[in-house]
Amino acid sequence: MKNKQLISVQRYQIQSLLQVGTPKKKISELINTSVSTIYGEIVRNRGKRGYTAVYAQEECNLRKERYKGKRKLTPDMERAIKKHLITDRWSPQRICGQAKLQGLSRGIDTSQPFNQYIRNHWDVENSLHWTPDMVFREDEQRKRTKHAAENSAIVRKIALNLLKKNKGKESLRSKRLKAGWNKDYVIELLKF
Repeated sequence: MKNKQLISVQRYQIQSLLQVGTPKKKISELINTSVSTIYGEIVRNRGKRGYTAVYAQEECNLRKERYKGKRKLTPDMERAIKKHLITDRWSPQRICGQAKLQGLSRGIDTSQPFNQYIRNHWDVENSLHWTPDMVFREDEQRKRTKHAAENSAIVRKIALNLLKKNKGKESLRSKRLKAGWNKDYVIELLKF
């Protein structure tokens, strides 16, 4: 069973089954969809008199029209997010609310694009700084002669990329330690 969009016929089936008191789990089995889809459908499309298929279909059509265009962040929005995220240390919800107040979030009703941008930002930050520090204790390195620090950083990045290519279940730090103890493992890493 998959989460998928419901069609009009399925909405009428849901309405009929709810009226006779069928449990939501049984409804999901009967119309071949997941239980979470049924719960979401009922919560999202419940009117004043409960769930009706006609109202649910109208709401679905309205949402399709509202979200017809692509919901992408503009460069102005990205700059504002970055400023509030890094400088002001705001939460994603606060950034989204502020963007709505300032009129920057035209056509974006949810915080999903904001959250995605923020996750992508922190993913880059983690891969550039946190991961090398955790795997190689990069912050503790004290190389001072000529280009030693730069060369060591390059070697660490190459080693980190080799460790990431190996799809084993161990952590990157465990893989690094294993490579220091086991020459066969190093050869296996270099074969990738």
